[in-house]
Amino acid sequence: MALIRLIRDDDIVAVSGGALMAELAEMLPKLHMNVDVLPIRRGFGRRIDFLPNNVAAHMAEKLGGKYHILQIPDGLSPEFFYKLKKELPQINQTEELFSKAGILVTGIDSAEDIKKYHELPSDVTRRLEKENVSSEALGLYVNAEGKILYRLYNVGISRDDIPAIPHILITAGGSHNGEAILAVARAGIRGVLITDEGAGRKILQLVSGEKATTGGCKDHG
Repeated sequence: MALIRLIRDDDIVAVSGGALMAELAEMLPKLHMNVDVLPIRRGFGRRIDFLPNNVAAHMAEKLGGKYHILQIPDGLSPEFFYKLKKELPQINQTEELFSKAGILVTGIDSAEDIKKYHELPSDVTRRLEKENVSSEALGLYVNAEGKILYRLYNVGISRDDIPAIPHILITAGGSHNGEAILAVARAGIRGVLITDEGAGRKILQLVSGEKATTGGCKDHG
């Protein structure tokens, strides 16, 4: 498993939520490591076992390390988010831990996952559906071209933090996730992709179809 090969004592591991992340935590062997596991955000949704806080706790339990719980809710307005950061010192303490994270493990939610598991304000849900949301990762909701349609402001890790994290593992599989993976990559969320043949074939099919539609790269010189 890629995570086991990377992780070392004293590492700080940040992990997202979702069905695949919960499954990954369950698959980990029982170890005795001195690591800290952080949820990349508090999360929300209809399945408690898929929330980042719970995934982080389960992963830490498997690795033998410590876990940290985020109490600040997701989806705050930018103004309120930055006001909280200024007034609550514990947020800055938590963010200091995030700044030292050496490994980020995140999944990708497809449009269907968003519809099934994400609890967003009804007006946001309607807008995202109208604008053809393709996927979500790290609090960014994007369309197939990678355009950001909506962003959640929360304590944790965002796309802007990626360059400072040495190891990024992105997990998603199945042909139904091909478009979601491609969309997230186009939005600037890059790392080592852990996927399967179905998703890989779908990505190649989408890219090949776009090249055929545009006539490929032409030299207009």
